[in-house]
This record gives sequence, C-alpha cells and structure tokens, in this order.
Amino acid sequence: MEDTDELRYTRQTWQAYRAAYDRAQALVQSKANRKPEIYASAKTNLVTADGNLQDRNEDTCECAIGAISYIGPSEIVLESGAESTMVVMDNKVVVRTNRYGCLKHTVDPMLVRAYSLGTGEQNTAGASIIDGEGGQKTLRVTNPGQIVLMVSASFGDALTEAKQLIIKVVSKEAQEKVKAEAQAAIDRAHAIRNRGNVLLENGETKYTAESWTEFTRKYDIAYAAASPGLDQLSVEEIQDVKDLFDAAMACLKTTTATAAADAAREALANAEAINGGRYTAESWNAYEAIKKALQAELAKATPSVAELTRLTERLVKYRFTAATPAPDPGPTPKPPVSNVVTISGIQYKIDNAKSKTASAVKGDAKLKSITVKSTVKISGTIYKVTKIGNNAFKSCKNAAKLTVGANVKSIGKQAFMGCKKLKKVTFQGKKAPTIGKKAFSKTAKKVVVTAKKIKKTAQKKKLLTNLKKKGGMSKKSTIK
Repeated sequence: MEDTDELRYTRQTWQAYRAAYDRAQALVQSKANRKPEIYASAKTNLVTADGNLQDRNEDTCECAIGAISYIGPSEIVLESGAESTMVVMDNKVVVRTNRYGCLKHTVDPMLVRAYSLGTGEQNTAGASIIDGEGGQKTLRVTNPGQIVLMVSASFGDALTEAKQLIIKVVSKEAQEKVKAEAQAAIDRAHAIRNRGNVLLENGETKYTAESWTEFTRKYDIAYAAASPGLDQLSVEEIQDVKDLFDAAMACLKTTTATAAADAAREALANAEAINGGRYTAESWNAYEAIKKALQAELAKATPSVAELTRLTERLVKYRFTAATPAPDPGPTPKPPVSNVVTISGIQYKIDNAKSKTASAVKGDAKLKSITVKSTVKISGTIYKVTKIGNNAFKSCKNAAKLTVGANVKSIGKQAFMGCKKLKKVTFQGKKAPTIGKKAFSKTAKKVVVTAKKIKKTAQKKKLLTNLKKKGGMSKKSTIK
C-alpha cells in the first residue's frame, strides 16, 4: 500500500479497504493466539475490499452530505391582526457537506434544500412555501393549526434522508391566555409554598403532614419546569407548567377538611346501627336521602368542608317519626354515641370523659407516616390526646416518620416496637413524655429525634437517654 493510493481511489472504496487492511495488520502484529478462522475471515475481507477498489474519475461523485438539523421554532405565534406570519426556512435547516476533492464537481456544488408540505389534516394552518428575500425558501402561515413539513437536501449527487418537521401555529391571544392562566397557577402555589404549613390556634398545622409533603414534592417538579420563564416556552409547555402547579395544589388537604371527613364517616358508621323498621317510611326515606347526600359529598375528590359539616349535623340531629304511636313513646331515639374515633388511620379512645382526655390506641398497619394529634373530636366533643397506648403501633412496619402531638404525656410499652423503618421522630410538646418499656425497640438503626419546643439541653439529653435505655431505641440515635 502506497501513500498515493488514497488519492487514486474513490473515498468510499478506499475507506473500506483501509479498514480491512488495518484489521488484518493488527492481527498479524498481535502476539495473542487466536482461532485460525479469525485470520481467514480478516484475509477474505481484505481481498474483497481490494477487489472493490475503484479509481477516481470524472463520472463518479465524491461529495458527501450529512443529516439534516432543524434549528428553527416548533411553534409559530400569529400576531394579532396580521394576515400571515413568515419564517425563513433555509437558514434554519442546517446540513454539513464536503466535496472531498470530487473530480466530477471541481468546485463546491450548491446545497439544495427541498420542502414538501402536507395536505388536509397535515396542514391546518394554511401554510405555503414561497420564495422570500434573496430567493430563500420561506414558510408562510395564515391561521392557527398544525403543519407537517418534509425537508430534504442534496449536494452534488449526494442526497440526505428526508426529515419530518411538525410545527404548531397559535394565535397571540391564545398564547397570552394560557400564559395568564399559568402565571395565576404559579402565583397561587408560590404564595402557599412561601407561607409554609402554618400553625393554627389549636396547635395543629393548616394542612395534613402527608398532603404537605406531596405538595412540596410536586411543587419542586413544577418549579423546575417553569424555570426557563414562560416567555421562553411554547404554548404546550406553558400548559404543562400550569397543569403541574394545579396538580401540586390538588394534593393539599386541610386538617379541618380531614376532621370534617372523619366526623362524617363516624356519623355514617353510627347510622348503620339504626333499625329503620321502627319508623315511618316517609321519615326513614328522608333519613336515607341525607345519608346518600353525605356519602356522595364524601366520595368527591375535594369535598366541601361546609357541606360535610352541614350534612353530618343533619344526620346526627335527625329526629325520626315512630311507625305506630306508643303509650309512652319517650324521647326520639338518637344514634348511639361512640367512645372511639378513627382519624387518618389511627384509632383514638376516650380515657376520661370528665377531664376530656383520650389515648391513641391502634394504628393501621399500612401507615407510612404516623401523626398522633394533639386533640380529637369524638361524638361532637374535643378531647386532648395525652397518651399513646401499649402496643398501639406495633404492627406499623412500614412507618418511616412519627409526629407526637403536643399534649401527649406518656408513651406505652412496646408502642412502636418492630417499626423497623422508623427513622424520624418529632415531639411537638414543650415537655418530654414518659417512655414505656421497649416502646421504640427494633426501630431503625439510627433514629433522628426532633424536639424543638423543649428548650433546655439537659431535658433533651434526658429524653434521648430515656428513649435509648427505657424505650430500647438504637444507641446511634441523635436529638436536635
């Protein structure tokens, strides 16, 4: 092989030959022992490539052309009052070319771009290709819609593979409308995110912990999508941003709404115990209508707190009409009063009706985050939650976070034993509760305890010591 051979043969056949030659030479020079068929294959390839070598001549084009790159807009805005909008296409369709000393074309040939517009549903924007300034091909659109445009190019005898472009055309009014709606959605979410999950007068946060966590997660996703700025996004992208912020807002559930929903469920559960056979059909049908209305409201994605409260009160205070008069009818039967209530997967039970105290006695095994409330409403009365019962959350093996309400004074034996994923515990009270034996045994290998309202360092250290020695919490656990 001579140095001048590269100039003698066509580029394509020479490149194929050179690749086969280099492969064969590498095998010969290698000290590795390979199978005979590998050497035989390399020899065959080299002989074939040698036989395919073609002399350069004036009849064979050596020009090369690369793939089409489109650097233009995917969305065109039709200005208000304008009959049409023009977009020069030739300077937005980029193709790399090289003559490689072609003998057929002794000077660089012209790069020719060709455009083919779709018809019918593939051109609803009234688009056409016209000759613009300097003879450059220009896309003209007359109304909102969509364009499917096929672009190809040639350089000498070399042709590119056609590229399909899909371009949307929107009116300025539509763009501004979507931008305004998206900005309003952004502003609403920003305001709530900046305020934070505010603390109410009753010591609870405005939104439930679970819904706030999901809101902030989706808010961050939406914020990242909006970060380039609405002016830099297409209408479709702006709509996506709005939808993301709306989805984040939809996650929020107020503690008031949760309490209203829990009260409604309790009222419906108590209503099931009433014997309808004792009352007139008219009276019972009216009661059933209230039940169905409450069930329907409760089934909505975002129930109205006011409507839930109104219907629950009507159901609880409903007065029946007896089917037959009795000598001494007495007071109209009322739904049975319960001494327990289940809120967000946690069952609470009245401890002392006179002092209005209650305990958290059992948690749903499926809970991933446990929040023991400061107060609960049971049968219309508010009780302070002062205890967490023995074995109360022993079955909650998936729970990773725990928040202990401000009024809790004691945590029972083995209350959180076996919650092996539990690694974050927050105490909201100003004083540390007493810790029952093995209350936190077999939890995570390292638990981070937070007790911000306990100001004295010595009290925090004592709480951590009790959690480890009495409660069985991991020795690697820390408090802040």
